Amino acid sequence: MNRTRITQGAAQWKRRPFDCVAVSAVALSASLLSGCADRCLDNSAFYEEKVWTQVISKNCLKCHAPEGVAATKNAKFIQYSQSFPGFLDLNLAKSYSDAA
Repeated sequence: MNRTRITQGAAQWKRRPFDCVAVSAVALSASLLSGCADRCLDNSAFYEEKVWTQVISKNCLKCHAPEGVAATKNAKFIQYSQSFPGFLDLNLAKSYSDAA
């Protein structure tokens, strides 16, 4: 793969951050579901243990909190931090409504 194609691909993901998050969540879900034989989680537990803890709180919250840069640019993907009461339930509900 040449340098131009790599640069164009990176630029495409910068223009579409929600797509990047969605693709990351799907990839993470697929890899984690392969170990479901031992213990399957309900949606709320899966979101808390696998999505929030491993991805969103580490990578997304800096910009996608209500006071973050993404919110000032009217992004659809906004997540509450753990300081907000009931943040996990609210974030999970928003994730479902944003995907629809």
